[in-house]
Amino acid sequence: MYGILLEAAKHYIIDNYGENTWIWLCKKSTGKEFDIDTKKIYHDNLMARIATILGDKIFTDKDTILFGIGRYTIQYLIRNGFAKLLRASGKTFKDLLLNLNDHHKYLRYSYHRIKPPTFVILSSTSSCIMLEYTTTRPGYNHYTKGLLFEVAKYIYQLHLIIKINSESNEGSLYRTVFTLELFIGESFKEYEICMVKTGLDTMNMLPKISNKKFFGLLPFHLLIDKNLMIHSAGQRLLEFQPTLINTKFQEHFVIMLPIVKPLFERVRYTMIYF
Repeated sequence: MYGILLEAAKHYIIDNYGENTWIWLCKKSTGKEFDIDTKKIYHDNLMARIATILGDKIFTDKDTILFGIGRYTIQYLIRNGFAKLLRASGKTFKDLLLNLNDHHKYLRYSYHRIKPPTFVILSSTSSCIMLEYTTTRPGYNHYTKGLLFEVAKYIYQLHLIIKINSESNEGSLYRTVFTLELFIGESFKEYEICMVKTGLDTMNMLPKISNKKFFGLLPFHLLIDKNLMIHSAGQRLLEFQPTLINTKFQEHFVIMLPIVKPLFERVRYTMIYF
């Protein structure tokens, strides 16, 4: 875990419980007071350990504290130069969720050893999104809830009700499915917002082109069905493997990101890297 996240947690604790509490927590969790270097990597469980110690001290459960730290982290990042990145993440909250994995790849330029979680939308309606969160760090579900809650509130003026639908462990990977619901009267409105902001209603005025011409413009495309059978592939991919058509995706490719199984319902909403 990079120090910039611990720095946000430090400011949350100082703002809410005082600097002396932070100093006490440092000594209690590591044996000494320490300065945080935002570009340095710290042990993954340090934040959770600090939250546990603080929770025991003030008779509050660790998850409540981690949720508060998650919310505060977004506020801290906005104050420290990440506002434009967050606002550029998508025209809608759903767009942001779809783009999270790509933005984590972008952050590798500044944080070279980052080990980000991955996010996959499993299903969505105008008022509910099922989101799968996969990480190598256990114990941060409620911290992630805080991050999602505050991004939705600050950037999109949405008020989320976030529930943990299921949790599972596969070796070193920890998967959690969140249910993201909106208050009554609110809507994600992904289609309507895009219509207004991008002028998609003008699409009907554009000339139609055949599938052959359209796919001809995409030399690296893959067209797959629900069984992950490949029905069309770009010319450059066919030069690499001429027998792609009418074969299974997983016979030729391995999904590197996000960390998902090769199932249609796992990749239908998500950009994948293979």
